[in-house]
Amino acid sequence: IRDRHDTVFTVMLVATTNEFCRDTAFFDMVIHPYIEAAFTVDDVVGCTPFDVEIHNESIGVDDYYWDFGDGNPISNDPSAIINHTYLNAGGSTAVFPLQLIVTNDEGCSDTMVRNITIHPEITANFSTDGLHGCHPLTVTFTDLSVNAVNYLWDFGDGAASVEQSPVHTFSNFGTTDTVYLVTLTTSTADGECVMSVSWPITVYPQVVSEFTFPYAQGCGPFEVTFENLSLGGDSFTWDFGDGTVVNTLLADPQTHIFVNTLGTGDPQDFDVSLLAENVYGCTSEVIKTVTVYPEIVAGFDVSDTVGCHPMPVDFTNLTIGGNTYVWDFGDGATSNQISPSHVFTNTGTVDSVYTVKLYTLAPNNTCDDSIFMDIRVHPYI
Repeated sequence: IRDRHDTVFTVMLVATTNEFCRDTAFFDMVIHPYIEAAFTVDDVVGCTPFDVEIHNESIGVDDYYWDFGDGNPISNDPSAIINHTYLNAGGSTAVFPLQLIVTNDEGCSDTMVRNITIHPEITANFSTDGLHGCHPLTVTFTDLSVNAVNYLWDFGDGAASVEQSPVHTFSNFGTTDTVYLVTLTTSTADGECVMSVSWPITVYPQVVSEFTFPYAQGCGPFEVTFENLSLGGDSFTWDFGDGTVVNTLLADPQTHIFVNTLGTGDPQDFDVSLLAENVYGCTSEVIKTVTVYPEIVAGFDVSDTVGCHPMPVDFTNLTIGGNTYVWDFGDGATSNQISPSHVFTNTGTVDSVYTVKLYTLAPNNTCDDSIFMDIRVHPYI
């Protein structure tokens, strides 16, 4: 019965006996109007502060008593739509019983209760050990979120992580700055509460140091030209490993002469490094080795350079660093002695000039040197 007025029902009782005697009694029963407490809400689970829109669908009501279950005063609002904001200042989920008691003027009442679940405040926040740097840039992210259970990191470069405090390496293989927008999205266990925050990470262009040279080993003094093939560098520092350092803003070739100073006859290694740096202070270094054998210098002295036929000459070998010797006396004769003697002849009528050559080879069979000297022989008499 949904009429707002009382309804009277007349109850009739007819009684009869076996002898067909009968009597009838009547009783009026008054039924007050139907009353129902009813309401709906759009969502019963949310995050503080949680705005709830309550749709009042009660029937046959004269008075309303709204108890929001959160300590707020009882409301007698009869509106069809009621708005209320729930707060949860604690650290755990709170459940508030939303209760509606309705009455009518006849003293009838009804009650409806729905629980409203409110999660505590959730935030998304993080710190880093750096917001900008050189390629490759490794960043440590530290989660500072409150009341979060789930974490989703989007690093802006196609990579992601569900760790609470991840570490990620960013790259920049280009020639200009690259900015990655890193987003942290946090949520509660049921996914009802979601928050996010974003910060940019700037990665400076990569610097690649590289150089080439034609020969990695040679005899001292060893002249080497280095070609700078570096990428992304704005300034360059050459260290030739012998105390010589060159700073330059140009990527031009560098020529350097290496000298073996060991004095032991052994080869000497020089670590040549090229440090390339861009305007942001990003650097790259490459080191390569140049091997220099001891210098060899051919030299000799003679007892005489001018004389009469037959002319004996004693040769004194003054070579530095030599191991193998080949003497060519210029008259078809040769010798492999260290310091030979030789007799020059002239059976002609005019002076003869013989060009003596000493060729010497170092112990490494790589370095060599030669020296020449003329011997003048007067004619035979």
